[in-house]
Amino acid sequence: MLELDDQVEPNYGVTGQDFPLWAAREAIAQIAKRLDFQTAALTGYEARATTLLGWLVAAVTAALTAAVPHLIKQDETEPFRLHVGILLGAISVPAFFAAIYLLAVFRPKRWFGTTADIDWLTTDIPDYPSELEIQKAFAITGRQNIIDNDVILEKTYASLTLGRRWFIAMPACAVIASFLLGLAAVVA
Repeated sequence: MLELDDQVEPNYGVTGQDFPLWAAREAIAQIAKRLDFQTAALTGYEARATTLLGWLVAAVTAALTAAVPHLIKQDETEPFRLHVGILLGAISVPAFFAAIYLLAVFRPKRWFGTTADIDWLTTDIPDYPSELEIQKAFAITGRQNIIDNDVILEKTYASLTLGRRWFIAMPACAVIASFLLGLAAVVA
């Protein structure tokens, strides 16, 4: 059994004057992890938008391929010509808005993937710098980059969400239009 006098003081890690430098280094390490996470999230949003755009193109192409022959017939007595036009419109309007919002996911962005501008090290260094001052400056810049990236991520996610909603509305609008056209045909 250990006596009180024999106990070794636990290692609490860096303390005293070395602690601020350790904290600044740790902040930069955490910022780098957060920036990597943000970049992965942005890549995921863009991948989802790409997938939805692919499905959107396929759906619109199928609708146009089925509808256009009925719309361009010269026979004015084509009974379903108006119905086909209405259904095509019911698909085209939400498809248009879905495309606009999904393409907005890819708008140019001022994206930050590092904690600081490396050129700063060669141009704006204070006269008597210390490693602590440089690390703190990188941490402050990195924190601002995270905040700026979060704003971009929120806008990108909002565009993706709206695009997805309009994409989902496309078949719903087609079903509603089809139902109303069928109901109108029964009543007439």
